[in-house]
Amino acid sequence: MLIPPASPHAPSGSASKTDVVCIGETMAVLSPPDARPLAHQRVLALAVGGAESNVACALVALGHSAAWLGRVGDDPLGRRVLEDLTARGVDVSAVETDPVRPTGVYFKDTGPEGTGTYYYRRDSAATAMDPDLAGLPLLHRARVLHLSGITAALSDSCAELVTGIISRRAVPAPVISFDVNYRPALWRHRPAEAAPLLLELARGADLVFVGRDEAETLWDTRTAQEVRDLLGPRPVLVVKDAGHGATAYNADGAETFVPTPAARVVEPVGAGDAFAAGYLAALLEGGTPANGLRLGHLVAAATLSTREDVPAVPTRDTLDRHLALDNAAWSALRLTCTPPPFPHSPQGAPTMSQTAIPTREIRTDQAPAPAWVFSQGVRKGPILQVSGQGPQDPATGAYLHEGDVRAQTRRTLENVRAILEAGGAQVSDVVMFRVYLTQRADFAAMNEVYAEFIEEHVKDGPKPCRTTVFVELPHEVMLVEIDAQAVVGP
Repeated sequence: MLIPPASPHAPSGSASKTDVVCIGETMAVLSPPDARPLAHQRVLALAVGGAESNVACALVALGHSAAWLGRVGDDPLGRRVLEDLTARGVDVSAVETDPVRPTGVYFKDTGPEGTGTYYYRRDSAATAMDPDLAGLPLLHRARVLHLSGITAALSDSCAELVTGIISRRAVPAPVISFDVNYRPALWRHRPAEAAPLLLELARGADLVFVGRDEAETLWDTRTAQEVRDLLGPRPVLVVKDAGHGATAYNADGAETFVPTPAARVVEPVGAGDAFAAGYLAALLEGGTPANGLRLGHLVAAATLSTREDVPAVPTRDTLDRHLALDNAAWSALRLTCTPPPFPHSPQGAPTMSQTAIPTREIRTDQAPAPAWVFSQGVRKGPILQVSGQGPQDPATGAYLHEGDVRAQTRRTLENVRAILEAGGAQVSDVVMFRVYLTQRADFAAMNEVYAEFIEEHVKDGPKPCRTTVFVELPHEVMLVEIDAQAVVGP
């Protein structure tokens, strides 16, 4: 067993152990509230994010204790980082505040080709982390220390910290988890150092996460087995291969492969961190490598479906049902989660869940049953939200009209309409449709069918708002997916 079970009782007077301590940089994140490019935005949403703290947040959401250790500036953004992580249940008691250096910042830039990121972290407070951090008592009380190659790239002193913990075991007791997390831009001033240093760190850790593509870039390994052969028998290794699957190798060479379930991809930022958190959570619970890979995929899918770096994790009941699937059912799994209308809520703003508004699930056999554990629709007071629908036969769930975006659009809109009507609404009650297309070339044909549908069902009054987003949809036959939000009543 890689991670020994937690002691049920700590010695009298001793501090309790923390399941995982994550060490690295956490930054302020400024993101567009919609899919328009950064240059066209007038308002940005403020959040926080960082590879290691993302792992800590997801672990807490999965029911484990986690701490984040790093440095922030003595500035409003540093205070926001600490407040946000504390609100998520992450221990930040050992974080250092730098009176001179600032908190790092990065911007997200959404667009049809994906999400770009722009980092402003040179000489940030985190770059001054050094080997002295390894002496903090918090690290010695951890069951697992989790680090990444990002931290090793921030500065010479950060590299010394990571090397000391992993290669020289400055903190001898905990299991060492290491995510390679190769970021070429961070190594641009010393590119020749990246491959050998990251290889040294990977060989020194107890548990290693690496993408097959980044391993090929770094070390010219083309398969998971070649990565295993390069690292040798010491670490437990997890090789992630995007939409194909993930392979885990135990120290004895035993190999476990779990395919990636189909999932909506809105934005990939943070998915690798979520996967690592899921795998670590399974190991902390004494789970098998297969359970770890499955849980990693499930938590990563939740991140892929939203623009948030740290999404809402599905309930443990939901996760446990998926973990219990047989291999055939797992391979057929389709994880389609509709992202919320607004990716960021102002801190402290009241939410609908804080009020006594009646809520009910909307179900109808006139629309396809969802494969993922979510509702076709939810009615909360006067608001009705319809989950993303595709061109499926309501009776069988089969995908229809392959290659025909016009027919797929019509079938999808009829499925949306069926759920609206089951929830007591009409198309004319819709305030927002969101259309997801895989190809820009299909926009005109989709738009014509959409216009005909609106003309049929909205005879007077304002037409619903609409947003069109170009994404990779979870099934290769799907050319279009549509969701809707309606307000029912006067």
